[in-house]
Amino acid sequence: MHRIAITLLTATALAAGCAADKAAPPAALPGPSAAAPPRAPEVYRLGKASPVPDRTQTGRYSFLVNGTEAAQADPLLVIIDVGLPSSLSTVEDAADYLLKRSGYCLMDPATREVKHLFGLPIPSVHRHLGPMTLRDALLALGGRAYELVVDDVYREVGYRVAATQAGGTL
Repeated sequence: MHRIAITLLTATALAAGCAADKAAPPAALPGPSAAAPPRAPEVYRLGKASPVPDRTQTGRYSFLVNGTEAAQADPLLVIIDVGLPSSLSTVEDAADYLLKRSGYCLMDPATREVKHLFGLPIPSVHRHLGPMTLRDALLALGGRAYELVVDDVYREVGYRVAATQAGGTL
């Protein structure tokens, strides 16, 4: 008897919920206006504010910060800890090895001073580099007499004689 009453009560509630008044159709949405100016395309750059939240909850009390890490925006800022293989003998070989997985390549030497640097043997102290940024490791290979030249458009890295050393000769 209870089952029949519950079944009738449920059927009545469902029928009452389905019977809705026919409402007036919604007002027509306004069409595109001839006076509205065309929208310029959105240009996105690294560092620009994003519409997503600045953090994501990963647990009850833990959060991760959303966004690009510094090393993802500038691969030369990645932290490395590298032991150079004994098969590498010159500074050019070492710089090529360090840049191998960075997405950057080594520029051809533009001056005789840079050609001289590239032909030098790797100092023993540089056989293990790190932990440090890739940029600092490349600067260490060049020494104080050279500055690092970075072309972000072509993703090339090279050296030039530092301004403080420009008067010196080899």
